[in-house]
This record gives sequence, structure tokens and C-alpha cells, in this order.
Amino acid sequence: MNTITKKTPENRDEYIAGFFPGPSAIEVFAGELTGYKASKGTIQFPYKNPLPVELIGKEKRVFIREILPEDNRALAKMIRDIFEEYDVSREGTVYSDPSTDNLFELFQKSGSLFWVALINNSIVGCCGIYPTEGLDKECVELVKFYISKEARGKGIGKDLMEKSIQSACQLGYRYLYLESFPQFAKAVSIYEKQGFRNLEHSLGNSGHCACNVWMIKELNK
Repeated sequence: MNTITKKTPENRDEYIAGFFPGPSAIEVFAGELTGYKASKGTIQFPYKNPLPVELIGKEKRVFIREILPEDNRALAKMIRDIFEEYDVSREGTVYSDPSTDNLFELFQKSGSLFWVALINNSIVGCCGIYPTEGLDKECVELVKFYISKEARGKGIGKDLMEKSIQSACQLGYRYLYLESFPQFAKAVSIYEKQGFRNLEHSLGNSGHCACNVWMIKELNK
């Protein structure tokens, strides 16, 4: 089985360096993606737009894959619904950010990657990394970490988080930065368990001036 090359912004489309023959190899690869046992899977090249790998969760079929153009509307609705659920400020956040309606286009930027989770073909979560303006070249921002109400408590958020951290490492980044709100206490607790520490001020220029929780993690530690 061919190996996975180190992923950098320069060799994004060569991230998966070959074909994974045989069902056992695909099961290993899919298991590394999410931690679930894979029943079947297909890899499409280039890696930038792979086909979903079908995974069997504890109760329902769960897919984790990269974002596709047709995901934009559902993702924007899910994100804004969560902001309304927690009564989080809408101005100066992703709620009012125009790019929230065009996430597929946003994550075509070199050095970025965006994962989407689905249950029975419905989007239930997302998380990604993005080289936010103003950050050091060795630092990337963890962005758009959201899980819909019906999908919480199933381990999907943990899988998305770990996939995003893994992606940051494979892209060659040394630090992972994030911005959040106290209202998202569950997410903040996940960040802390993953080794993020609090900062006293923001980094970079995300444009989300309403955020008041800032955290950073040194990768490979």
C-alpha cells in the first residue's frame, strides 16, 4: 500500500500519493480518518474532492468528507441555527460574515481544509483549518467547529476536531489558533482536552471582533 505524503500547501493535490488496493487497505485508511470501522469506501483522485467513505457508527451511518459546492446552503443554515440556539452575538461573528454562505469557495485557498460530517446524508457538523490573514506562517486557525443539536454526544465533534488537528500537522503548521465564545462551553471544554491554552488577546485578523475567547495549541506535543 502506498503511503500518504506530508501535506503542505504546495503539494495539496498530491496528499494521497497513490491507490489503496483491496478492501482491507481502505478499511485501515477510513479508520484513520474518523476512528469508526469502515464497511466500504472509495477514494477519488485528486484528494481535493474525494468521494465519501461510508462508515458505520454506533447507531447510524456517519460520513466525514471534505466540503463540496452543494454543501454551502446547508452549512450556512446549520451554523446560524446554532448561533440562534445559544443566543450568541450575530454582529462581528461568522453569523454575519458573508463568507459563511460560500464556504466551499472560501476553503479553496491554499493551506486550508474543511471537513463535513453527515448522518444519513444530512449535514450535522463541520470543522476546518484556515490560514487567517495576519497569523504567522507557521500558525493556522481552527475554524467553523459546529455540531448540530441532534448530532451531539455521539463523538462526531471529537472526530472532526482530531481530523482538523491532523490536517494542520500534515500541512506543516506548528501552531493551531482559535476564537470562540463562553456560550460554547462544550466546545471550549473539547479544546482544553485537546491541549489548547487560553490567550489574553486575539491573533491575526479574522474580522470576528465579537469573539472573546482566544486559544492556541502547539502541534506535535
